[in-house]
Amino acid sequence: MAKVAGNAFKTNIKNSANTQVISFGGKVLALFEAGLPYRLDPETLETLGEDTMGGILPKGKLPVKMSCGVPEEYTPSFIGGAAHTAHPNICPDTGNLVGWHWSQLVDKKSLEATFTEWSP
Repeated sequence: MAKVAGNAFKTNIKNSANTQVISFGGKVLALFEAGLPYRLDPETLETLGEDTMGGILPKGKLPVKMSCGVPEEYTPSFIGGAAHTAHPNICPDTGNLVGWHWSQLVDKKSLEATFTEWSP
């Protein structure tokens, strides 16, 4: 129980971006199931940082949301993000990247999933 209590408020979860690497729309992205994609330099593979997929995914926030109408001023600043799937697919008809991102809805004990389609 002490281990659980000691880690209850640990929010510095490392995004290892170690599940899949894809090339799409002129970007090389390293993917992880519980965080944002990381953009890599296509020539050197240097890490360039988190990619918000065109500003759709919030940067620097955990994929956790409160859905019960808690006023924003009482919501911790480190929650409210989303995590992008590490297993998107390219549509053979359109060439678009098809995937989804998710957030945990803590108060409802459920997940919010949003399906996405990105054009190159």
